[in-house]
Amino acid sequence: IAFSALLPLNFSKRRDAIRRTFKDANVRMQSPKDKWLANSIEKIKEEWGGLKQANAQMLSLRGKVNKLKFISAFDGIGPKYQRNIWMDLHDPDFRDSIAIDSRLAKIASALGCGKLTQSNGETLFCNIAKDAGREPWDVDRLLFNFNEYFLWTIQREPASRPVPPIA
Repeated sequence: IAFSALLPLNFSKRRDAIRRTFKDANVRMQSPKDKWLANSIEKIKEEWGGLKQANAQMLSLRGKVNKLKFISAFDGIGPKYQRNIWMDLHDPDFRDSIAIDSRLAKIASALGCGKLTQSNGETLFCNIAKDAGREPWDVDRLLFNFNEYFLWTIQREPASRPVPPIA
């Protein structure tokens, strides 16, 4: 469903249209996502005057902190997706980022590490990337695309060098 089709609708009709689209697309957790998206459209309309202006604002931001702050202003976007959005855009400020999620928690657990948070997990996997001579962004994509292979390898051949516990 196009932004331009939703823009003229009031909140209730906008949310209904989004809900129907989500249902047809088998989107998980349709509610509250329909409300979050309807709110986001209103925010884009009211705060920036439209999609092109919001996009221009987003792409003009400098620095990781400002970019994370911008994205976090939208409902339903937590720490993982705040990073993922910029990483998917291959933004230079996020080449040293790793978005911590359940797949990385499984790998950390298999390596014998403690509980991951975004902060300590990003530090751990950035250090692993550095040791491997890779950028963290590359390691994140490798671990995403080949998660099961890495888990299988770790479980089959435990590391000869222990991974330090995370704080």
